[in-house]
Amino acid sequence: MGEPGQTPVLHVKAGGGALFDAACRAALIACHIDPDSFGTYDDRLKAQGAEREKYRAKVTEKVGEGKPHPSPCTYPATPPCQCYRSQEAYDDYMKQKGGAGAWLRMNSQSGHMSRDEWYRAQGSREDPCANYPPGPGPDGQLTAGGYGYSCGDAFCTDHAGLSRGQEHWMICKLEREFGKDVAADPQLKGMMPESTLGQQVDKTVDRMADDKASHPGGQSVSPLGKLSPEAIERGKKIDEARAQMAKEKAAEDAKKAVDGAAKPTGEKPNDVSDADPAKTDRDKAKKCIRDAWQQSVKDMKQKAVDESGLVNARKQEAVDAHNAKGPPKVENYDQLSQEEKDDVKRKVQQDMKDFGADKGLKDTASSEAKDPAPTKDDCRNFQGAWLFTHQDGSGNFPPTQGRAPGATPPSTNPTTSNEPQGDASL
Repeated sequence: MGEPGQTPVLHVKAGGGALFDAACRAALIACHIDPDSFGTYDDRLKAQGAEREKYRAKVTEKVGEGKPHPSPCTYPATPPCQCYRSQEAYDDYMKQKGGAGAWLRMNSQSGHMSRDEWYRAQGSREDPCANYPPGPGPDGQLTAGGYGYSCGDAFCTDHAGLSRGQEHWMICKLEREFGKDVAADPQLKGMMPESTLGQQVDKTVDRMADDKASHPGGQSVSPLGKLSPEAIERGKKIDEARAQMAKEKAAEDAKKAVDGAAKPTGEKPNDVSDADPAKTDRDKAKKCIRDAWQQSVKDMKQKAVDESGLVNARKQEAVDAHNAKGPPKVENYDQLSQEEKDDVKRKVQQDMKDFGADKGLKDTASSEAKDPAPTKDDCRNFQGAWLFTHQDGSGNFPPTQGRAPGATPPSTNPTTSNEPQGDASL
């Protein structure tokens, strides 16, 4: 669940509709956003690929194994199959119950709700060694930088179209414009504390809620350039599919409510309009998605801790040492006393320094020149240990801080950067 006072959400790895409660689902559906289309980058990528493969198999069964697919698709001579983009596929899916959502899924890309490059050096996707290091935020307090970030585990949804057209294209352009604004801000100087990262998430939700993948330009998207006639026509299909998907999802949720599930608060889920969403629905959708994104940030940090060999070795050592003294025995680290946990943190802190010195890693930069260079696993291990030593007694970490291209990072780290955090003074 999220932090106290947040909209109730489950861990992002649960994916799909399990992320949102009934009130959130109603708000997202009112904005023509599919609440079942959220999850990690990897999970959404798999879901999209599975739907495309399903349609490829259907076409193959129709034309015969090894036979050419209908033009303009060039499969099997030139894979992958592109039949899912055809008018026939659109007509086929839109006639099926629940087909609009499935068509959108296979015609989408896994789109980050918070731009991937905010968290690591450019040109280094899925490389933890490139994650930005810890440093002070605008208020001078310690942040975790991009430590723990992973592209594959990042919070994503289905952005319709391609990053070169339609909704995904528009969102990518908006993100770049946002980054330029942050870089030009005299206070931020390109640095992105969590509050600023959250503002970009809100803007992405607004773009999705505008429900105009076919928009050729105009006031709301004029800084983004114009779409080609072909892209506009394809965008119309996306808009139509999203409207139909919303009505189908609303009907499904209404039936579940009648069958005994708790009814969502506010507008009835089956009262979905083709008009622009009400401000209350838009604001609620932004809060729900932003809360889920914030949970995903915490999830990624915790996963880095859980996978750190430096951390796990010391945890197991402490459990074994405790049990060697006799009963009462413990089953895991969480059952140790606070004094024992603080001792583990002290040891991990020293291990991290020794490991960093050996591998050329430190918490003021992603890496130093070292031969051989640290591996991705080394960097992930080090970051997990750093996050563990800075996790407080309630399980919270220092906030994330990203960077826009061209950012000017602070020249010094806060004095607390190397001090472990816990309930007791270390």
